Amino acid sequence: MLGICMCLFFPYPYNEAMMAHTTFMSIPIETQDGYVLLGIFGSILFIIAMILLLRSINKYHFRTFVIVVLLYSFLPHLLIVAYQEAFASGIMAISYKGDGACRFDMVGKDLMNGECTIVLHNRSNEAMSFDLQFIDTNFF
Repeated sequence: MLGICMCLFFPYPYNEAMMAHTTFMSIPIETQDGYVLLGIFGSILFIIAMILLLRSINKYHFRTFVIVVLLYSFLPHLLIVAYQEAFASGIMAISYKGDGACRFDMVGKDLMNGECTIVLHNRSNEAMSFDLQFIDTNFF
């Protein structure tokens, strides 16, 4: 059941948890569009899986709980990095960690100029070119 939870909310190639207002174990519960029913189902499934896991073992309940929570937290990121380093090609080998900044200046009453700097990491061995487009969904 834990594997199903991890597969349902695997954060690659698009990480819904980055846009979420409320998350549980990196499962998105609420976004700007409202509640995520799959996220609520996944959270309940995760809690049930943890209860069943802890009931099924006779010793080391706390250790097992801590190890499973740590694995569930860090394993997806490690799997993504391993995939990007070993198998991914093209745009799938580009990673973005959220580093960057934007500066905006008002040029006129209805015109604004902006300059953004973002840090992308190319994990493949080949040069790559692509177009980057900023889409702000709050205004649509």
